[in-house]
Order: sequence, then C-alpha cells, then structure tokens
Amino acid sequence: MPPHWEQNEEYTPNFSDKWGEDLIWNWLTGMHQSYILEMSAQWRWDQDPAEIVRVCHALIKGGTEDELEGRRNFFYQVLHGHWDIQTRTFQYGPHPLGFKWNSKGKLVADQHKELHDMTEQQIQIGNELQTAES
Repeated sequence: MPPHWEQNEEYTPNFSDKWGEDLIWNWLTGMHQSYILEMSAQWRWDQDPAEIVRVCHALIKGGTEDELEGRRNFFYQVLHGHWDIQTRTFQYGPHPLGFKWNSKGKLVADQHKELHDMTEQQIQIGNELQTAES
C-alpha cells in the first residue's frame, strides 16, 4: 500500500500509536475515518432530544406502525428516555406509565409492572441489566 494511504503524522497527527496502519477513507463523508472518530466524540447526538428523534427515525424503518412505534420506544428507552405522545418529543426519564419494550418492540411491562409473554430467562436478563444500570 502506498505510504500516503497509511496513518502518519500528516494525516493522523493525534493518533501516533496508529502510524503505519492503513488509513481508511470513508466515501460517504469524504474524509478519513480517524477524523470521523474525533467528530463523533464531540458531536454528542445522544445529548440533544431532537437529534435523538432524528437518529431514531433514520435507523428504525420498515414494518407496521405498531412495530415501528415499539422498536422506536425501545430505542428511546435505551437512551434513558421515552416518547411523549402529548408533546410529540423525546423526554428523558422513565415512561410515566412504567411501560417497557424489548428489542423487538414488544411491550413487556405496563404501569402495573405486569410482564407480557416473557420467558423466565428474559426476565432474569432484564433484571440483571437494570441492576447493572443502578
């Protein structure tokens, strides 16, 4: 590979530990991958509710309206928030009615904390994840 396709002090000055490795060009953004990594750390899309909604809708596509809604609710839940149906915005904090969704977008708990169609193993995994977050 030609030297100008390798990471070096000219192309990646902040990554001296990577000098000599292949330099990855991202055709979609028109820049080297290392620059994208630097920008990503500064971007903090996960701190902007409007950007969270935009990213969610860009990533989660296809399926019925119910499937889309459930998978998007799971996405918001992973970011420690929920979709507020009254203001039609992302809000930080648990769902006000205690709703929880699984990764398939299926409602698994309601305001009475009743679990819907979950196996004992899924319940255990969910409990372990909640404990780890605390």
